[in-house]
Amino acid sequence: KLQHCYQGLKIVTLLSELDPDRICLRDMKRSLSGAKVSAQCDEFIGFLAEEKIRRLALFAENGIDWVLVDLACQAAGICLIPCPLFSARNKLGTSCNSVISTQS
Repeated sequence: KLQHCYQGLKIVTLLSELDPDRICLRDMKRSLSGAKVSAQCDEFIGFLAEEKIRRLALFAENGIDWVLVDLACQAAGICLIPCPLFSARNKLGTSCNSVISTQS
């Protein structure tokens, strides 16, 4: 486990220890227990570390996957650049390119 843990992931982990099967996240397509949220975040944290990712632009719709990536990035100390799909395409590209180029 990484030493710099995000508070949200700590809370999920603590709740999953108390009741591993309790639903922690739910969207229109699925729901996940606290134990599954912790496990999936840990798996993604491992991937981020293996790939040596320091910044990540996330092009996605709001939902469970967004939350999992957000929690994992914060726990791993990785800068997450949110680029939600509901933004206008030309505005989205311009704003994300600006953020990415200033972070280099």
